[in-house]
Amino acid sequence: EIIAGPTLAATKLSIILQLMRVFTPIPGSARRRALLILLCLNMGYFIGVFFVSIFQCSPSEKLWIPTVKGHCINQPVYTLIGGIFNFTSDCLMLLTPIIFIWKLRLSWNRKFGAVVVFLIGILACATSILRVIYSIPRIKDSESYNVLVTVALCM
Repeated sequence: EIIAGPTLAATKLSIILQLMRVFTPIPGSARRRALLILLCLNMGYFIGVFFVSIFQCSPSEKLWIPTVKGHCINQPVYTLIGGIFNFTSDCLMLLTPIIFIWKLRLSWNRKFGAVVVFLIGILACATSILRVIYSIPRIKDSESYNVLVTVALCM
């Protein structure tokens, strides 16, 4: 769990940097700023996830010894929020190059061909939404539901 966050962060970082290199050669452009915002949101989220993964229980031993007195974060809600963030991020990363390609001065056939290549990214969105769908039944008690509703209203 601790390694998954940094690995996913590095993957998304490399994709966003590649999008910046290909589609925004002009520093300071609106496209570049939009990609920088997406980059900062992703990196901020994954830095937070890294520390939450490390400190999810207090004391740490409670994670592997349930009888130890202490408390842990609400894992089902944490998983669901992570799934929602990743779904949103993956969809934005999919739509960004499609929007950029559609605004290029190319023939319709070339635009369509380039967009089809990027549509392979729809697999990432599909797996993200499946994670969200399968996380919802794990939220059973009312406390988890109330936390989820509060987070959803804040977004």
